[in-house]
Amino acid sequence: MALTKDLSRLGRNSSLVGLYTSMTFPKYGVRYIAINDNYDSDDPNSINNDFAGIKNWFNEFYARDTSRKIRAVQRAKGEKGAPLTTNVPYGYVKDPDDPFRWHSSSVVAILERREYTGCIVNLKTYTNSIWDKKQRDNPIEKQAVFPDSHERIIEDDVFEKVQKIREQRHRKTRTGRTSMFSGLVFCSDCGECKANHCKSQNT
Repeated sequence: MALTKDLSRLGRNSSLVGLYTSMTFPKYGVRYIAINDNYDSDDPNSINNDFAGIKNWFNEFYARDTSRKIRAVQRAKGEKGAPLTTNVPYGYVKDPDDPFRWHSSSVVAILERREYTGCIVNLKTYTNSIWDKKQRDNPIEKQAVFPDSHERIIEDDVFEKVQKIREQRHRKTRTGRTSMFSGLVFCSDCGECKANHCKSQNT
């Protein structure tokens, strides 16, 4: 037996809930009851069971409408420059009068955060729909960046230099390994990476 408070607790995807109640549960002999909706699969002639499909559609519509409103509010806040995160970047004090707790983060994440240049960066990620909750990275041109929003810790040129160094360190040699000097040592004649330059000269 499967028991829920109402049909929305089973799910808000009307197609999926209908698949469970109409095919999956009967196939495996599972009795399903939704208390508040007076739904009982053992009573197929009940008028409440006939209205289940309509209720499932309304449950999905409500979820979609709520998600749409939340997205709209978040986008409006993000485009106005209001911070969308409750945790500020490591190194900043959100409010000196309130207690705060830092979450552990990797060095890589710190190096990539543009907020250290004194700007607020909103809309860095997005989701496709209410059914697909996977966070996807927004390209920089679609992000909302507001410079000089707070005190900077590093200068823009330093930040950009770090990004270039990190990009070069991802490049691998023919052996599939990344040189420990990649992005750090350069040829004085041509300006190319010293390790790759020397290797190319010897081959």
